[in-house]
Amino acid sequence: MADWTDDRVALLVQCIKDKKSASETGEELGVSRGSVTGKAKRMGLSFQSQPPSVRGEKYARKERRRTQTVRVANPFPYKPDIRVIEEAAPSLQEFNAAIPASQRVDIWGLEKHHCRYIVGDPPGDYFYCGGTVDEGETYCPGHRPWLYERSRH
Repeated sequence: MADWTDDRVALLVQCIKDKKSASETGEELGVSRGSVTGKAKRMGLSFQSQPPSVRGEKYARKERRRTQTVRVANPFPYKPDIRVIEEAAPSLQEFNAAIPASQRVDIWGLEKHHCRYIVGDPPGDYFYCGGTVDEGETYCPGHRPWLYERSRH
């Protein structure tokens, strides 16, 4: 811990006025840079940043090489009109209401070829769709559009 006498404080203030760096001031006073910046902060003083030319070539801004932006045509120019498909398809509630009672399955009757879409609230009254699924699928073709996100291409 450095002893800050009146002479040292006066020299600190003079170095700040002369726009010397904290490191240079510390060397001159025989104390660390951190000690100098801490004392300056407690006194309400600050070391003002100097322009790059004063700080030296190491910190000078380098001129950036300008690049040119090239626009490329859209690689996916075809976008299907999904609105037509959505307008023709029934809503999820309508689809679920149209599931026949003979197709509905509870957890004990669920088999590998049944759709596993749950209709209703599991704690209360609910059932599985029970529709026929394609090989390797979990849900019937009627529930798949609501469960999987469509491609955005």
